[in-house]
Amino acid sequence: MKRWLALALFALSFFCCSDRLLATVPVTEDARPNILWLTIEDVGPELGCYGDSNANTPALDAFAKTSLRYKTAWSTYPVCAPARTTIITGRYASSMAAGNMRSQVPLPADTVMFPALLRQAGYYCTNQKKEDYNLFQPDGVWDESSAKAHYRNRKPGQPFFAVFNNTKTHESKIRSRPHEATTDPTTLKLAPFWPDLPEIREDLGQYYDNIHNMDTWFQNKLDELERAGQKDNTIVFFYGDHGSGMPRFKRYAGDTGYKVAMMVHVPEKFRQWATDYEAGRLSERMVSFVDLAPTVLSLCAIEPPASMEGRAWFGPHKKQGDEFLFGFRERMDEWVDLSHCVRNQMFQYSANYMPHLPAGQPLAYQMQTPATKKWFEAFGRRETTPIQSQFWMPRAAEELYDIVADPYGTNNLAADPAYAAQLASLQKAHRKQALKTPDWSFVPEPISLSRVGLRETEEGKKFTRAAFEAAQIAALRAADPASDQKVLAMLGDSNPAVRYWGAVGVQQRLDRMADAAAWLEGLLADGEQVVQVAAAEALCRLGKTPVDVKARAVERLLTRADQRNSGYLVAVAALNALDRQQDLLDAQAIQRIAGLPDKAIGRKRGIDDLKKLKARFQQPH
Repeated sequence: MKRWLALALFALSFFCCSDRLLATVPVTEDARPNILWLTIEDVGPELGCYGDSNANTPALDAFAKTSLRYKTAWSTYPVCAPARTTIITGRYASSMAAGNMRSQVPLPADTVMFPALLRQAGYYCTNQKKEDYNLFQPDGVWDESSAKAHYRNRKPGQPFFAVFNNTKTHESKIRSRPHEATTDPTTLKLAPFWPDLPEIREDLGQYYDNIHNMDTWFQNKLDELERAGQKDNTIVFFYGDHGSGMPRFKRYAGDTGYKVAMMVHVPEKFRQWATDYEAGRLSERMVSFVDLAPTVLSLCAIEPPASMEGRAWFGPHKKQGDEFLFGFRERMDEWVDLSHCVRNQMFQYSANYMPHLPAGQPLAYQMQTPATKKWFEAFGRRETTPIQSQFWMPRAAEELYDIVADPYGTNNLAADPAYAAQLASLQKAHRKQALKTPDWSFVPEPISLSRVGLRETEEGKKFTRAAFEAAQIAALRAADPASDQKVLAMLGDSNPAVRYWGAVGVQQRLDRMADAAAWLEGLLADGEQVVQVAAAEALCRLGKTPVDVKARAVERLLTRADQRNSGYLVAVAALNALDRQQDLLDAQAIQRIAGLPDKAIGRKRGIDDLKKLKARFQQPH
């Protein structure tokens, strides 16, 4: 009863008093919980406690027996930087123009990185040590964020929020050699989309070995907490940052890319704050990374800011869970793409806005993994089955999977009339969410970065709301096979994002868009350079484009591939397009590309994308 009284007095002081008065409120561990996050990289729910027979995870399995385990948890992005951007703000990265891998944009004025709020309330906040946010980080987020950061450095009696991140399960560690294997690769069950190749088995075995080693790290962290005398004062969260580092998991716009393990242990003294908590139970509530910040704030008696888009699942500010989870895929390193995903308890829906491109784009970093490289080579030799080939081929504009019956998402039901109702429900949820946020992912990255400052003005907010709606509708139409005439009209729209999606839409219906050539030729001189790039690629791909016009289109791409006159991101988009049109390039063009500067100009993150793309023009395809 004393503890509840202390909590009530603190909450009243926090919400009713000034910052100066707040600082005088006594803060004790007895009144509020410590929060400990033990996070890992590039691991989905491949744990024994989630039913994976390949895994050897005794510590985590024991933890699950005393914790609440979530059956369905999504990371919002299938790659680290935008996923972590969502975590730290409680907002979808796409709502801040921060969804492209290793981008960096201003933090919106109404948005806060949530540890700063904990610090204002008297918490000691540490991070050891992964950040990787796609936002410029203000001062005051952490008390310490470094390899040495630790809750033991706090003041006596001060509650803490501490993050420890294990990097030993990262994708790069799957391919780290030499490696002394403890898992027998021949015993492993393979995903149905992988061919049975020695390299895939070896990498998968090493993945499970890394998970076993991580399990030991996890137990060590729990033991450390107990030695510090804080076991009964600390709520412990465990989760991975997105799907497995194996191919067609990480970076993949689907359940295998987003789904992670999520477990929370609440000590007995704080369980009245977790009203649906039951030790050892498997929760049916679907949770998302966008929910983590408001959940921690709520557990600490802090009301989540109105800007946060997630829903707390514990504490006095708990809200009912959403019927849907939302996932995104935007530019991944050097390759431009856009997909959105929605899932409910049974079905997962994907809207692919560039379906003419495969899900398995040849990212240089991903291709360093032997499993990925050998799978792609087998596909090139036509040694893969239809299911094993899907990853490397153009996608359907829409995908629908019964994720219960088909957990790996290999049987697309979107065109099956028997599932029309399920498709319509998820389509509606996706479109509603995209307009609600609003969603910057529908605005091409070079345009969004040039417009991002507008969001801080009332006039800009009105402008961008209309622009977002137009961009989203344009992207939807571009991927809709029944919208040929509307796509043609988009090429003359006043909104550059709409013109861009018009040019992308032409690329998805080449056999029906001969009339677009004249419009596209005009767009080679468009005021937005990324629109020029999309129009030039469309002209290169149109079968009836005159030879001289194709030559002009190639020249436009070569010009835009030079970041000195186009900017870094436009150059990335242009090299994407040129890579797909290498059959149109002569030796002189290849030489020009080799001579382009690849050292980033005016950019601090993702600075090697041009170098990776340029290297592809020196390799046989």
